[in-house]
Parts: sequence; structure tokens; C-alpha cells
Amino acid sequence: MTGKAFSRYLLVIGIAVSLIFAAMIAVIIYFATRNCEDMTEKFKQPTTAAIKFMDPLEHFRVKDGLEINIFKAVNTKEDLRRSQDGNFHIIQTYITMSQTEKREPVTETSSGTPVPLSDWLDTVLQTDKGIQIHFLTAEAITPAIQIINERRMQLQRPVFLGGNVMSKDGQNEINVKRFIELASLIPDVTLSFGFDTNDEPCGIGTLQTLWNLVEKLMQPINIRVPVHILKKSWARVKWLTEKSERITVTIFEKENSVQESSYEYDLLLVRNDFSRRRLYFDLPESRLQKLRKLAVTAGRAIDFFDLQDASKIIWSHATNTKEKLRDALQGHTMMIEADILLQAQGTMNQTNVPVMSHPPSVYSDLTFEEWIDTILPIKNKGVKLDFKSLEAVEPTLSILNRRRLLVNCPVWINADILQGPNGPPVIMKADVFLQYCLKLFPEATLSLGWTTGAKKENETPVYTREQMTEIHQICKNLNQPVTFPVRAAFVRDSWEHLDWLLQQSRGYTLTVWTSGLDTVKKADMDFIYRQTENHRIYFDLPNELMPDSIF
Repeated sequence: MTGKAFSRYLLVIGIAVSLIFAAMIAVIIYFATRNCEDMTEKFKQPTTAAIKFMDPLEHFRVKDGLEINIFKAVNTKEDLRRSQDGNFHIIQTYITMSQTEKREPVTETSSGTPVPLSDWLDTVLQTDKGIQIHFLTAEAITPAIQIINERRMQLQRPVFLGGNVMSKDGQNEINVKRFIELASLIPDVTLSFGFDTNDEPCGIGTLQTLWNLVEKLMQPINIRVPVHILKKSWARVKWLTEKSERITVTIFEKENSVQESSYEYDLLLVRNDFSRRRLYFDLPESRLQKLRKLAVTAGRAIDFFDLQDASKIIWSHATNTKEKLRDALQGHTMMIEADILLQAQGTMNQTNVPVMSHPPSVYSDLTFEEWIDTILPIKNKGVKLDFKSLEAVEPTLSILNRRRLLVNCPVWINADILQGPNGPPVIMKADVFLQYCLKLFPEATLSLGWTTGAKKENETPVYTREQMTEIHQICKNLNQPVTFPVRAAFVRDSWEHLDWLLQQSRGYTLTVWTSGLDTVKKADMDFIYRQTENHRIYFDLPNELMPDSIF
């Protein structure tokens, strides 16, 4: 071999070696990248069968998120044993990384031995319970998702996976974008995002960013809001829920937190303003029991009657005699309205017995005690108590108070507490009336209105902004839901001011009523019906005036 040929030979060998070395480096980099950054490719491999996301309400055959029971913080073997014995739908745990040499996802516990996530899942998957996993550390997410994905074919139940978007110290927050990249590859689960702060409400900027990240996902999204910031945060959270029907909300109360009774009304406010199928409660059982009772007596009537539209409520008006009450109980009536004053009110024969009667009549064949005792066993009727005298309020509500354990229906307590369009002077002192209501039966919807008179010829009476401001000042600090009864003949011309009132609180609604002395246009009722959400206006009107649904 000549020297020139040998040189070419060496050059070829050198090039080949370089190419082989370069290929080896490329392979090393490729697999290193795969191992460190792209374990998601492993999840993209098709499984033997597709698993459909399971809605908790459909899976557990209930109609209301308030019926879903969550066993909180199942983090030890003893917790696991107790959770399987109880009447719970979903088992919850908190996951972090172990500090042992093995470094694996384990349950977070302040006492007792942590349980490896793999063991925890294997135990729960032997039951029919749903799963809720809340990640406390970002580093636990990747190996945990791999463990969950390996058991994907067994996840034929509701599953919630998530972590904090905001936390009080900023330490227990997940990398949301990375979490979504991993968890979205298990399309059978709900992605859950928590706001665990001290007193700071959910920020609109955070919610907007979160929506930008999840907008194109097909998976259900759950937002977890602590009860102590619920009232401050609700308007913003509701803004997010309106972006998509697949967004649900869970309200939770941390272990060992200070319980305030007013929280129950914050919970009620949200429940009355949102779909019961999209709202869950991760709360102590004692709180749930009180809320379930309150949600019946002071909750939305449409929920009690399983309706979507308040205009579909059927009323009986002035149900003040035994005959009218019998007809209302046997017919399709849902809400039974009746007037209350004292027997022989204002005469020398006046007693302290509340009866069902409307002035100028002050006598009746039916006492309130007989009236309510006839209705309560029926179970599918609500009641509206329309007080015509201040003196009748305390004895009536005292009777109702003694039966509070038997009251399992909507209760509305009504009185005209301010002077309105063409109205006579007020006989009901607002502060005294509310004092009785809040003391004797606070678990009710308050129906607070104005005295009014019939429209006179060539005049256009309206509910004024001053009247709206005055009644809002009275109601703004109330915890109870409030409905404002308004006279149908005046509503169309007053809408600007009534709309302002509705905007002051999500706990406010309107109830439109009419008198036989009025001329009311059905077109006006159709107009009003279309101005706001259909759970915020009730219509206590004759059939011929009821608004037409647009659906």
C-alpha cells in the first residue's frame, strides 16, 4: 500500500470513528432527554380499552353534590381501614415525597406511618370508592402520575388529581403547566386546583391564567376554595365557572380550623347561586348536616322542586281557609302562600292566636298551628308566610320554632317593611320584624317588600332608586337569602332600579306578584323574564300572565 493510499485509509477510518462516536453521543442525549423530560411518551402508548370519565353524581346515583360524602385526609393504614367501613363516596389523601433512600410518593401524615401511594391505591381500588389525590410537593407529581397510570384500567370510578395554585406560604404549590401536561394524558380524571390561602381571595389574574392553560383540555376541571375566603372569592370563581360547564367547585374546610356559624350562610349563598350538580363540599360532617337542613328551608325553591327555572314554580295565593288549603295540597301547587294576623285583630275580642286571614277580615276557620301541622307531613310543598300585623310575628314564629325538626321544605317569611309606589304608611317596623325572624326562625328566605297601591289613571308609578338603596341598606348585612316582592304593574318601568338592586348581592331575587285591581301586560312579563338569570325572578301570577320560556 502506497503512502498516499494509506493516508486515505486512515482518513476514512477517522471519519468512520467520528461518525460512530457522534452517533453514540446522540443516542445518549436522546435517552437522557427521554428519561428526564419526556416520560409522557410512555403514557401516550395506547391502552387495551378506553375508559370514560365518570361523573360523581351519575356514578353514585345522586342528584346533588351536597349528597357526595368525602372521607378527608386518609393518610395512614388505620385511616384506610376506617374509610372502607364508612358511608363515604370519595376517599381523599395528600401526597408528598418520602425522605427515605427509596424516594417514592407517600401520604403526608403528622402522626403515624406514611403509606406508599402504590399501596394506598391498591387498597382503595379494592373498594367502590372514588379517589381524590392532592399533591403537596411538585416533585411527587411525575412518579405519582406514573403509578396511577399503571393502574389506569382499574380507575373505573371518579378520580380527582391536583394541587394548590395558590397557598398561604407559596411552598405547597404545584407547577401547574407541568402537572397539566402529565395529568392530561390520563383523560379519565378530573384535574383539581386549590386555593389554600389565609385571607386572600382568589385572584382574577390567577384564575385567568389557569383558564388559559385548561381552556383547550377535554377533561373536567375542579376548583377548590377554602370556606373562609369563599364570600370574598365567589364573584371571581363564578366568572371562571361560566367559561365552561365542565368546571366544578369544591368548597373545603381545613382540619382544626375555627368554625363560625356564619360560614353556613356563605355556603348557602354559593349553593343558591350555582348548579347543585357542579358544587361539592369537603366539610366536617357536623357542618354538612347543618348545611343540608339549611339548603332545604332557605335554599332555592327550584332545587327543592327539581326545576331549572323559577318561573315554573306553581303558587297558591291567599290560602287562608281549610277549603283552599285542601285544594292546594291536592293540586299541583308547589309554594303555598297565606296571610297571617291575630284572631280578631284590632277588636275587643283580639287574642294572641295567629290565624290565616287577610284584612279587612280578622277571623278565620284556620289557625296557623292547624295550617302548618297540615302541610308539614306532605313533604313536597313549600310555604310562604305573609304577615299582616307585627303582633302576629312572634307567636307565629314561636310555633314554627317548636317544629323546626319537622320543617323539611322551603320557608319564606314575608312582610312589607317600607313604603312603595302609591303605598299606604308602613305598619311593620323593619328592625323589630327582622329581630323576630333572626331569633326564632333564621333558617328561612326573607321576603321583604314595599306597601303599594293600584296604578291610577294617567300615571306611571315606579320603584325608585332611593327605595332600592333604602332596602339594600337594611338587607346588606343579612346572612339569609332575600327575595323582594314587586308589583307586576310597576316592574317594567322600574326595571333599571330593580336591576341595580339585584346587582348588589347574589343572594337577592325578585318575586313578581299582581292584584286583581291591576292591568298587566304579558309582554312586560316576557321582557322581565329575559333580563336576568332564570333562577333570580319568581312569578306569582295568573297563568295567562306567566312569561314564555325562550327554550
